[in-house]
Amino acid sequence: MPVHLEWIESPSEQDWIDLNKLYKDAPVHWVVGNGEHPAQDYLAHKQQQGFKIAAGRFNDRLIVTAALKVNSEKVNAYFIEDLCVRALTRERGVAKQLMVRLCQWSDEQKSSLWVEDEGAKLRVLMEFGFVHDHGKWYRQG
Repeated sequence: MPVHLEWIESPSEQDWIDLNKLYKDAPVHWVVGNGEHPAQDYLAHKQQQGFKIAAGRFNDRLIVTAALKVNSEKVNAYFIEDLCVRALTRERGVAKQLMVRLCQWSDEQKSSLWVEDEGAKLRVLMEFGFVHDHGKWYRQG
């Protein structure tokens, strides 16, 4: 299941359908607004906060997303938040493939990626070259 990275800027009608399915399966505390249009509400909220939305596409459908925000404490660095996979496609390596694509993008940009994790529970990030330090994972691109 090869996933291709793209950035959500002007979603098509089909993209909105896919995104709504994705964010319908997101944790409840991510939902902003009345929950009728979870993707529109979530994306508008994140974009107002300065996030870029990365998406993984497979067979012309969006199946995974993550929010990235510039790390203001570091030069050319991004925090990754809210990795979201539809319940239907979980356990198929979709999140892993998006992380691989984000690491490739980071290498091309010569930027670093950061993920907050106080308890160091996300040890799977070591597989992508991340190192844990002071409650955060980071990977230098």
